[in-house]
Amino acid sequence: MRLFISYASEDRADFVEPLAKQLAESYDVWFAPYELKVGQSLLAQIDAGLRECDYGVVILSHDFFRKKWPPAELGGLFALEEPSRKIILPVWRGLTEADVKNYSPILADRYAANGSDSVEAVVAALRFAIDAADRQRKLGPVESALQRFKLLAETIKEAREGSELLQSEQGATLVATAAQCVYDIVEQAFSELNAASKGLQFTAKRHAMNGLVIHAPYRLGFHLYLRNSYINTATTAILTILTTKGTSDFIDNEFDMLGKQEFKPSFGKGRTVMWRQEGGPSAVSTEELAAQALEQFQAQLARLALPR
Repeated sequence: MRLFISYASEDRADFVEPLAKQLAESYDVWFAPYELKVGQSLLAQIDAGLRECDYGVVILSHDFFRKKWPPAELGGLFALEEPSRKIILPVWRGLTEADVKNYSPILADRYAANGSDSVEAVVAALRFAIDAADRQRKLGPVESALQRFKLLAETIKEAREGSELLQSEQGATLVATAAQCVYDIVEQAFSELNAASKGLQFTAKRHAMNGLVIHAPYRLGFHLYLRNSYINTATTAILTILTTKGTSDFIDNEFDMLGKQEFKPSFGKGRTVMWRQEGGPSAVSTEELAAQALEQFQAQLARLALPR
């Protein structure tokens, strides 16, 4: 199985190279640093890679669409597709659904791996997509149609059960517990940072809205709280994550808001609580949400601490 990886150079060091390395453990990977030798024609090698690939892993980012070569490679992959054979496997990196629709409406309707997940999670998602596509190719036309119906029925069943659970007291409890788990992970992370670093110190407080506030240097505040969640239903529940500048302990006081994210709960297999941001490509687990929140707060702190 041969995979062609299309990407922008800005995404190479911190994401594409680790991704290519892990994929190469299971697949034959065409990745420019692996394939190109001194004196070889870039265009000729890319053309050969496109022709010989079984699937194209396309790392979509703002940088990807700003460049010359990556969109050209994407066009080549589209040209190789057939109605019954889809070979493009998108990975969204730093893009919302609206961004992708603006760049490429066709790609916006395709299942995409979430580039903000760990490399391991992205590799797992790509393997699942490749295995499913291979199984589909091996089926006859009637079997293929029946398989799609079976998958649809299973998806509808899971969605219905998740919706019913979300409207129950048990579901509301599971969502509230998952939110508390996010707070615990974040609070523990900052506690470990306090112990490991004298340069950055943080203060954690649980506030009246059953959430968490982290006071950081540079008068930064990091607020996490679950709202619109009730004893017998979590259908309107939203986990809000705010980054603020000010000294307030309470999220309803005045402050300068630097960033805001909202995540709605749903249920995956095994009644696992998942969180989806509006416009996001896929739902994330509780642990992934906590990690994502920490990364974004660290980026905000870095912008203040290391001005350009």
